[in-house]
Amino acid sequence: MSLHEDPTKIHVFGSVKNICDVDKLPKGSQWTCPFEHQRYMDNVIWGLAGPSRVFFPSGQYSKLFIFFFIGALAPVLTWLLARKYPNKQWIKLINIPIIFGATASMPPARSEV
Repeated sequence: MSLHEDPTKIHVFGSVKNICDVDKLPKGSQWTCPFEHQRYMDNVIWGLAGPSRVFFPSGQYSKLFIFFFIGALAPVLTWLLARKYPNKQWIKLINIPIIFGATASMPPARSEV
């Protein structure tokens, strides 16, 4: 779970009555619990499989492992740039997690050139 999912889940579970009892919810309600169960199962599977079987040198996606380091270093680089150029106020507005999150959310697009 991420930092924003847990507080949101706690808020919704505390504010929506009968959220996990489908029979007591209003007809056509968007609130159900299966996703939470699925999310838990995904975490269990990843915990059992382990990232080493997927991302480390013997894994199928070993080349992608470098992006974990890029994700960790990119905010530090923007912070260093902001310290080096204090008069450039726009550098402080660069938010690497939002940029990476937005690119991860983009739908795949085909190129028919």
